[in-house]
Amino acid sequence: MQPDTHKKAAVVAMGMFDGVHIGHRRLMTCARTLAQELGASPVAFTFQNSPRALFGPAPDAIMLPGEKRETIEGLGLAVDMREFTLRFAKQKPYEFLGNLMDTYEVKGIITGFNFMFGDHRSGNADTLRQFGREKGIEVRIIEPVVYNGVAVSSTRVRQAITEGNIREANAMLGAPFFYEGVVAPRKHIGQKLGFPTANLLPTGKILPPFGVYAALAHVEGGCYAAATNIGVRPTVDESSEPVVTVEPYLLDYAGEPLYGKKLRLEIIDFVRHEVRFPTREALRAQIARDVDTTRKLLAKP
Repeated sequence: MQPDTHKKAAVVAMGMFDGVHIGHRRLMTCARTLAQELGASPVAFTFQNSPRALFGPAPDAIMLPGEKRETIEGLGLAVDMREFTLRFAKQKPYEFLGNLMDTYEVKGIITGFNFMFGDHRSGNADTLRQFGREKGIEVRIIEPVVYNGVAVSSTRVRQAITEGNIREANAMLGAPFFYEGVVAPRKHIGQKLGFPTANLLPTGKILPPFGVYAALAHVEGGCYAAATNIGVRPTVDESSEPVVTVEPYLLDYAGEPLYGKKLRLEIIDFVRHEVRFPTREALRAQIARDVDTTRKLLAKP
């Protein structure tokens, strides 16, 4: 971090914030409130890559960096997003906090109860409290938010998604889990079956079990119910290395093909697992049933 001679007064919310779940959202609400009390700006200090990637395999992302930035900004905080490097990881806790003070006129620090930082994760909530007492900085540690009797965490959200418990994951996220991207041209197989689909490539994001999901598609200013296949389409794609795709069929969309358009797809509920059908006719009949199921699931509160 480089010293800034025109530092802005800030209340800094610190964390990885993968998924921006309801625990993170409570933390950010606290940061906004404290910033208003102290005449400062709320800032989320976070990372574009998982710190775990430096020391082993990183978990699949619930949100990509750009999605996380957009979500946090939508909650009313500026975003200071850094690359987590080995050099950064080797900072002692007070060295990291001193660099933070060089960047901002820190009025307050908000973080979660389990936040750890600095070399070998040697800094924690007690370190922050001590630093706050020494520097006259308001430090607030946010206790866990509980869902179904257990503290909400990004790990729990990932588990719910990978098990296909989409409504549970969305409840913990406080918003629907989503995929977002530019619609890619494909082989028009869906159109030949009577169910033309838009195609997204879910690069870098966590995947639920392959199957069909009830979803909401936001595109071109509209919102459409969408029966969505996530997987490799075993009935129609017999290549040796099939590509995983996210393919929504927009139930009530009657406009032009969406190739090249930005589409945000909110996954709402699980419909069925992906299976290979004996014929395309059997697949067509099942898709028609999936459409009916999707409508019913999206009508649920």
